[in-house]
Amino acid sequence: MNLKKWLGLIGLTLALAAGSAAAQLKAGRDYKPLANPQAVESGEKIQVLEFFWYGCSHCYDLEPILNKWTARLPKDVEFRRVPAIPTERWAPNARTFYTLESLGLLEKLHG
Repeated sequence: MNLKKWLGLIGLTLALAAGSAAAQLKAGRDYKPLANPQAVESGEKIQVLEFFWYGCSHCYDLEPILNKWTARLPKDVEFRRVPAIPTERWAPNARTFYTLESLGLLEKLHG
C-alpha cells in the first residue's frame, strides 16, 4: 500500500474515532454541569455566541459556512455575533458593529 493510501486510511480512522467519542460524553466524567448556569438573554433558548474580529482572516473564512448553519437553526437556538475587544485597537470595529445594530443596518451592511 502506498503512502497516500496509508495516510488516507489513518485520517479516516481518526475521523471515525473522533465522531464516536463525541457521542459518548458523560456528565461528571467528561464535563462538569454548572450548579448555577449563567442566565442568557434568550431565556430558555440555547444561545450560541460568535466572538469575532473584522480583521481576522479565520473569521472571514468561516462566515459562509456559519451563514449556512445559522439559516438552518432549530427554533430553540438563538445565534448572536459579538465583536471581540481584547485591546483598545479593536474597539472602533466593535463600536461600528453596535452602531449598525442600533440603526437596524447590521444585516444589510455586515453580512
